[in-house]
Amino acid sequence: GRARVLSEPGVQYPAYLFGGPKADLQLKIPAGVYTVEWLNPITGKQSQSQLTHREGLLTLSSPHYSPDVALAIRRVKPPTGN
Repeated sequence: GRARVLSEPGVQYPAYLFGGPKADLQLKIPAGVYTVEWLNPITGKQSQSQLTHREGLLTLSSPHYSPDVALAIRRVKPPTGN
């Protein structure tokens, strides 16, 4: 499959994944608390979670999808102490 990723560094990271059925993404993003939302553009089905990330590489595994899936990663807040 393929992926298109945009970014507003430190704020949000939307992506669109083509071709399914599953993908592992690695993104270098700053530390903080993020919401992760997967969206099936055909059915409208969404799944959302929240994660705390330490500085460095973030690895995400997509849900199974066909043919495409959209992803939105949004920073909720910076790490405590910053």
